[in-house]
Amino acid sequence: MYVWKDALWQELHTAGEEERLLAIEKGHVIENVPWITVYLDGGWNKRSYGHSYNAASGVAVIIGRATRKVLYVGIRNKYCSICARADNINSEPQAHICYKNWTGSSASMEADISSEEMHGLQYREIIADGNSSVFAKIREKVPYGKEVIYIDVIYCLKVQIYCYSGI
Repeated sequence: MYVWKDALWQELHTAGEEERLLAIEKGHVIENVPWITVYLDGGWNKRSYGHSYNAASGVAVIIGRATRKVLYVGIRNKYCSICARADNINSEPQAHICYKNWTGSSASMEADISSEEMHGLQYREIIADGNSSVFAKIREKVPYGKEVIYIDVIYCLKVQIYCYSGI
């Protein structure tokens, strides 16, 4: 139906396969599952600095460190204008593609988005911007969560320590 969507998913799968092969070459395999280092970040459609977490949409992106290619783009929406319009006039919405796919809190959107199952990889090292809720969710959600290393890129830059080359 959407050519761009099919092309995007193909690129994501190809990037995941490249990360998998590089991990195997490096010997980064635990219990027959390759593990990789990823960059992870997310955001909302509305600014929030420690309060008022009520954005209607959120996105998270995962990038493989070895290839620097996007492995996943996840989007969460709490709102659909067509559904909202129909609700305002107490009627059923017309047939449409509804992008509303989230009913949880806005703050939990970023932590919910993951792609490990998609690629058959483990994310054992995560480089991110200090969002402790995402890390806590990863530690809770995946079976090897207690072994995940979280590298806070903001802290590293503040103290002028380069945790990894290329940051």
